[in-house]
Amino acid sequence: MFELPKNKSFLKGLISFKNERTVLFSDGENDLIYTGFNNFGNRVLSVISFEDDDEEYIRYFYMIVTDDQYHQFLQGRLSVLSIMRSNESFFVVDLNYGEEIIRHAVVSLDNIPFDFHPLEDSYCPEFIREPSLSYSASLNGTELSDSHKATPEALNMVNTQFANMLREPMQILKDFNLQGKVYVEPPMTGSFKLNFRVDLNNSPQITIHPISTESIELFLNKLYTYILHDFQNEDDLQLSTGRISTASYESLKEDLQTLYLSQHIKYEEDDLNNILTGVIDRSLDSLVEIEFDEGYTVIDFINYSKEGNESEIAHIEEESILAIKNKLSKLKAPVEEDVDEFLNLYRIQVYKFNTKTGIGNAIAIIDGQIIKNVKLIVKGLDSYTNTQFTESLHSDSTIDIRGIGKRVNGKLKEIVVNN
Repeated sequence: MFELPKNKSFLKGLISFKNERTVLFSDGENDLIYTGFNNFGNRVLSVISFEDDDEEYIRYFYMIVTDDQYHQFLQGRLSVLSIMRSNESFFVVDLNYGEEIIRHAVVSLDNIPFDFHPLEDSYCPEFIREPSLSYSASLNGTELSDSHKATPEALNMVNTQFANMLREPMQILKDFNLQGKVYVEPPMTGSFKLNFRVDLNNSPQITIHPISTESIELFLNKLYTYILHDFQNEDDLQLSTGRISTASYESLKEDLQTLYLSQHIKYEEDDLNNILTGVIDRSLDSLVEIEFDEGYTVIDFINYSKEGNESEIAHIEEESILAIKNKLSKLKAPVEEDVDEFLNLYRIQVYKFNTKTGIGNAIAIIDGQIIKNVKLIVKGLDSYTNTQFTESLHSDSTIDIRGIGKRVNGKLKEIVVNN
């Protein structure tokens, strides 16, 4: 053990939790890592230092952390020791076995004997961070929500918008022959929690390159975290150009490219950006429809790990929604669509084609320029097998077709062929 320094008194509300705390890691006897908000609304991250069996108390480090620090810790990018070094001060709090505060002090890392410093690799344990596709939206902040009550209007609105936000990225799954569905599960106690579960299933179509659903789960969780938390930190000037280049976005884009490459699909950077920003844009459109009323002032969106641990993705207040709206308005570039009035001749090479639906993707060659990721829709055939489209697919050869092309901001995006 080590003696606590004697310093000036401070407001005890800084180390008192306003609502029920969230336990991130417990050994069955003691809570080793937990978090919550103090009486002043600050996020507190609490980590055990040691237990004194003789004196019957447990010593914790209580650190007031920013939203960004907390999420970097959960994602394994920031250690406890790094947080202590970056914060000028933190708290040492002794709790008896009845969890009552018996001693406390404000300290800096210099006040702590080296043997009691957290290790250099004191990162969030991986099993805490191993996500599942189970989530909850917890309504908090008022006496009504804290008494486990909510108005029907609030429940319906929050339920609908979060379900839509979770559902939007399901469009990407079609490229991996997967189907995703969002389900609402019965509420839990602890303010008012709306629970969601995303299920992934293989599509009926047989695929040559089956993909690991685990890799898809990891990507979806990373995407949801970006949408709900990281997007707010994007630079306004960068967004106004229609491009995003922060580290979190680039990491997300790299993961998506890896998933596509596993299916032998290679997108150019511009096309990949369009796919990803389109999903983010549409998901945020659902999120910004959330309205706060007298029943709650905060929504905590939580992911449950495969071990059942809670990991908060976002702490959403009305100001958060306003900030997202502002950022989103800068990202949305004017969209100009142009559709052919008459049939046009197109030279294409098919690289993906569903013989049940007649829908696929192709490369178009126009005036020597290669245009990738053109959606191909073929209609009016009794059977789509043994056609020029499947021949192009299997032989990697080009074909000439007549169809109606659609361009978005001057770029060919779709060709519809009516037979």
